Amino acid sequence: MRAFLPLAFFLLPWLAAAQQPLRVLKTYAFSKGIDTVCHAGDSVCARRLITELLYGHAPDGIAYTGVKENLNVSLLTVLTDSVAAGRDWYRLLAAHEPEDLRYCYLEDYWARGCSDEYAMDAATLAALKTALNEYRWLNRFSAPLKVVVNIPAAQLEVRNAAGKVLLRSRVIAGKKATPTPVFSAPVTQVITYPYWNVPASITRKELLPKLRNNPGLLNEMGMQVIDKNGKTVDPSSIDWQKPFPYRLRQSTGCDNSLGVMKFQLKSPFDIYLHDTNNRAAFSGKNRFLSHGCVRVEKPVELANAVLGKQVFKPAFLTTCPANPVSGSYAVSPEVPVFFLYKTLDVTETGDLVFYEDIYEKAKEVSSHR
Repeated sequence: MRAFLPLAFFLLPWLAAAQQPLRVLKTYAFSKGIDTVCHAGDSVCARRLITELLYGHAPDGIAYTGVKENLNVSLLTVLTDSVAAGRDWYRLLAAHEPEDLRYCYLEDYWARGCSDEYAMDAATLAALKTALNEYRWLNRFSAPLKVVVNIPAAQLEVRNAAGKVLLRSRVIAGKKATPTPVFSAPVTQVITYPYWNVPASITRKELLPKLRNNPGLLNEMGMQVIDKNGKTVDPSSIDWQKPFPYRLRQSTGCDNSLGVMKFQLKSPFDIYLHDTNNRAAFSGKNRFLSHGCVRVEKPVELANAVLGKQVFKPAFLTTCPANPVSGSYAVSPEVPVFFLYKTLDVTETGDLVFYEDIYEKAKEVSSHR
């Protein structure tokens, strides 16, 4: 049972007798921060609104969706037919809306914000709509466990199917020049003592200029030169002033930039979750420092959560064997990870929280509306 519902819910039976069914549905949808403009026929509009109420739509600017959706098509049809026939659809629909208590709080803030008494500014109302939609959008995915990263909050949550937070961790996301994209993808493997295969852009822009001046830095950074066949190359055999047809790889160990744990994602991006060799950065005021990947403060807890059992103990982070061998653990079933961009959210106790629009995405979206 939902903790509380907007006043419109209790007025709907009376409204249904007095107005057209689609108008009633639009009133209900507006009370949830949904755009109700629709120029198609009543049945098409009703289905669109019901789909929005249950499942929202893909977040603005999403770059990739690699997690399979699971919409209840039969339920959508039953609800659409019930609206057309003027039957009682309210309780059935409400029973399938997001269960997360924070969604209910956001509904309440939206209702207040639309009243003259509270009169929230347009930017706050837009942020509320975004937050409400993203809770609904997550309802499209029926996985028993979800990992949700809110980029502006620099925070990761592991949630169960009902939206309960099982783990919360600070993260370090991409800096403004190299932002973490908004996307979703399943985590397929937990890799221990990973190699870091340095992206070509970092090699070209950041490392090669330094190595051309001082090739000895390779040893200091624990780097190896790898040829196109995957074999290591003797750095002394390389003419560093010529074009560089190789890639760089950092050896395994606690000094590796990925730390001792990496979470492999199935996506077209070279973006993943990982530990770090600079854990002090999690206590810093600025947690937007990476090239796009997301560093996790609690990688051991996250690994145990996605693997469904305690595989690692906390001491794993600080145990640094010499020349450790990289290993991997399959995540089965795969656990979806969602990288979202919400500049507003609400706590479990109902307090609104605002986050800096670090990539100026909210500003960009509002300028196109």
